[in-house]
Amino acid sequence: MFDTLKIIHLLAMGLGVGFAVVKAILGARARRAGEAVAEEHRAVQQITGRIGAWSLLAIWITGLAMYFMRYGGELGALDWTFHVKLLFAVIFTALTLYALVISARARASGTRPDAAMMRTAGMAGSVALLLTVIFAVIAFG
Repeated sequence: MFDTLKIIHLLAMGLGVGFAVVKAILGARARRAGEAVAEEHRAVQQITGRIGAWSLLAIWITGLAMYFMRYGGELGALDWTFHVKLLFAVIFTALTLYALVISARARASGTRPDAAMMRTAGMAGSVALLLTVIFAVIAFG
């Protein structure tokens, strides 16, 4: 069971990271494209954002399940690198949820989300995600 959870965890992480890269590329291209093409890019960004959000949920579910299976939920079971990884994972999740809420509000009002705000959240999220992966590798070897 643990191996199945780990496989789902890593596949969801790969999917989420892949879609984050696609969203960044589409965002950059949308800024330079004509309006019709930019709208198509934004539509794909919305789809990949939703899939990425579901991937993030799968990562949290499988990660917590593995943590409780292996360590019984004991906070002191792992060293400081795990806690730093967890901090960056929480930051990444918060930034992702923030971007999703901003996007949903914009869609509901028939406008676009503030591009600079979304770009800033995306860049900060990318840094948090990178640090999450780095500290996960250090924590788990």
